[in-house]
Amino acid sequence: MELALTPTLKKMIAEAERMGISVDDVIETPEQRAQREKEFEDKQRKAWRKGMKKKFWEEFSVWPDGKPEEFTFRDWRPNIQENVEATKYVARQTLNITKELVEQGKSYNVVFLGTPGVGKTSLALAMANEFRKVGKFVMFVSTTELKRMYDNMYDKEDLIPKVDNIVNWMKKAEVLILDDFGTEGIGRERVRVDMQNSMYEVVNARKGKTTLITTNNRIEELQAMYDPKIISRLIPKNKDHQVVFKGMEDVREV
Repeated sequence: MELALTPTLKKMIAEAERMGISVDDVIETPEQRAQREKEFEDKQRKAWRKGMKKKFWEEFSVWPDGKPEEFTFRDWRPNIQENVEATKYVARQTLNITKELVEQGKSYNVVFLGTPGVGKTSLALAMANEFRKVGKFVMFVSTTELKRMYDNMYDKEDLIPKVDNIVNWMKKAEVLILDDFGTEGIGRERVRVDMQNSMYEVVNARKGKTTLITTNNRIEELQAMYDPKIISRLIPKNKDHQVVFKGMEDVREV
C-alpha cells in the first residue's frame, strides 16, 4: 500500500536519501505503528504491575509491626525443632502446594494449622515470596491488627476510610494472607459483626483466587467465632490443602 505524500514530504525524503537515510527509517507503516504502540503498552502495563505489586505488599498490607516481613524456603531451619522430620514434612508439603499454585497456575485456599510459634507465618511468607517472584499482587493482613482498627475506628474517624480501603484491597489482591486468623475472637467469643460482614464480602469476592490462612485455632473454634458460611468458604476441606503442624514446639525463630 502506497502512502500519499505531500510535495514537502517528498522533498524531505529525497534529501534524506541523499544523506544515506532509508525511507523506511523516515516513514512508519500502519503495521509498524501498531507494533510500536503495542510494545509501548506492554512496557506501561509491566511498569504498572511492578508498582502495584510493591504497593500491595508494602502499603496496602496490615503488618503487625507496621513493616513488611520477608521469609524464603531457604530460610527454613528444620534442625531448630526437636521433631526434625515433622518440620521437614510441613516444609515439603508447603513447597509442593506452592509449585501447584505458582507453576501450574492453580488457585485454591491453603490453611496452616498449629500452636503458636511453630512457623506457620514463616511458611506462608515463603509462599508469598514465590508468588511475588512471578509478579503476583500479594497482600498480608494481620487479623489482630485489623481487629484493633475496627475497635478504634469509631473513635478515630480517619480509620473508617482506611479500613474501607483495606477491605477493598483484600478483595482485589491476587494472593491474600490472613495471619493469626481467629485471634480477633477471644476464646470462642463471636467476632464483632461489622468485621464479620467485611470478611463475608472478602471471601465472596475472592472466588477463584488464592487465600493463605494461618491460625492457632481448631476449625470448630473458628466456626464458633464466625458465621459458618464464612468459614466454609474460607477454610479448605481438602486435607492436601491443610498444612498441620503436629509434634512441634514454640520456636519463634523457626
